[in-house]
Amino acid sequence: MSKRRWVWGFAAAVAGVTFVLWSSGLQGIGPLGDALGNKTSWIRPSAYTTSTTATPTLTVIFPWNENGFCYGQFSVNVEETETSVLVDDVESRSAHHDCADIASGGRVATVIASLARPLAGRSVVRADDLHPLAYVPIGHVR
Repeated sequence: MSKRRWVWGFAAAVAGVTFVLWSSGLQGIGPLGDALGNKTSWIRPSAYTTSTTATPTLTVIFPWNENGFCYGQFSVNVEETETSVLVDDVESRSAHHDCADIASGGRVATVIASLARPLAGRSVVRADDLHPLAYVPIGHVR
């Protein structure tokens, strides 16, 4: 391979990596997410509800005082034991770009966590202080 071809190949690879880092940073992902104006905050969960779908999920409810949010803005990790489901604080990553707001009514928002198996009587608690989360029946989340 000639030296000139190697240099052009290297320049193309650097440009590709730069583009991936920049575009993912605009989405609030990766090492450039915060540098491009994205904010990460943590919100304590307050309640939960369960789904009636074939795939076991837990819908985590948390206070949200803004009138809307972006799809994919929130994420939450859960740890399952035989007797309980431990719910971490909800991560909120605000995007640098505009998005189609999902209305929240300015009181609460939700995020869905997948479970390995149905809840089946296990308690749902905050991971940091083991405080039980309140159960809210489906359809009553407001």
